[in-house]
Amino acid sequence: GESWRKNTNENYCGPTSSSRGADLNRNFSFQWGCCGGSSGSQCDPTYRGPTPGSEPEAQAVEAYSDAVFPDQRDDDLDSPAPDDATGLYLDIHSASEIILWPWGFDTGNNPPNGTALQTLGRKLAYFNGYDPSHHIWYDVDGDTIDSAYGRLGVASFVYELGTTFFQDCDYFESTILPYNLQSLIYAAKVPRTPYLTPSGPETVDLSLQGGAFVAPGDLITLNGIATDTRFNNQNGTEPTGTVAAARCSLDSPPWSDPGPTFLPLAASDGSFDGGIESIE
Repeated sequence: GESWRKNTNENYCGPTSSSRGADLNRNFSFQWGCCGGSSGSQCDPTYRGPTPGSEPEAQAVEAYSDAVFPDQRDDDLDSPAPDDATGLYLDIHSASEIILWPWGFDTGNNPPNGTALQTLGRKLAYFNGYDPSHHIWYDVDGDTIDSAYGRLGVASFVYELGTTFFQDCDYFESTILPYNLQSLIYAAKVPRTPYLTPSGPETVDLSLQGGAFVAPGDLITLNGIATDTRFNNQNGTEPTGTVAAARCSLDSPPWSDPGPTFLPLAASDGSFDGGIESIE
């Protein structure tokens, strides 16, 4: 029943103390202990550990991140990851109903990819209704999303789930799960180019009419909606644009090699001239 935010390393604050351990979300090596966003006192709830990445849990996460993500960013704090950088890193916490992105150690300044991170954050928050915000109430140094973004250039976010640290099961199953599942499904679609894809239109409400079995030569009708409007604008307004075109591919995704054959889709009203277009 305690709000235990640390690991249980008995070397810190005594083996039987209810305040023992290190706060893992302040133990990561990037900007560890840099900026007043953690404590050097062993019994404090935000104790950062004795050295950067001292804890086996933080070491394991960083080693796994290094194994699955390429290093796409220079170490200088002002150096951005390239627009076509790949990968998405999510850290899921409770509670506050917010979505956060770097920097955690300096919430007063945006990272060099801040605009693109904000766009994706507002897109993720569209589904769960959470407040998309770079700014939090306090700085946190040595945290996990700063590590993934700062060391490797990976687009990184925190989900703060729910309204309380000990949410009841009914609220979790009726509210937290369904809304956040939709957000996470969208997140699963963008890791190939997370700094680019969310800023363009997406296709929704796709349907096919043509019968349960389709033979060569049969006519199939595809309908859907292309929209560039699905953002959460609680914390500022995300710029949107006009849908310029739509196309589909059969059997292979657009980025496959060799590329697929594309079929153009038409605007149902005859012209692409709005932020929301019915397509067919």
